[in-house]
Amino acid sequence: MCKVCRNCSVAKRELGESSAEYDIWFEGHRKDCDVNHYGSSTLIEMEAALILWERSQEMGFRYSTLLSDGDCKTFNYLTEKNVWG
Repeated sequence: MCKVCRNCSVAKRELGESSAEYDIWFEGHRKDCDVNHYGSSTLIEMEAALILWERSQEMGFRYSTLLSDGDCKTFNYLTEKNVWG
């Protein structure tokens, strides 16, 4: 998941974010833009974990262990979403 698109950053700098040229460029770029998350980095971690858990169930298996950096927000979020079954 990504909050920043390198191509958009370069285009904003070179064309000017509020320019008509940037607007035209972005319309052609929109489908290829790397930005797929708007929010905090903590939310990225939580949403990515949820996506992984849901995807695993769709593929017929279930994770049984969560290894994290000690921040319990993701664990609590997954528990709230009832991914454990």
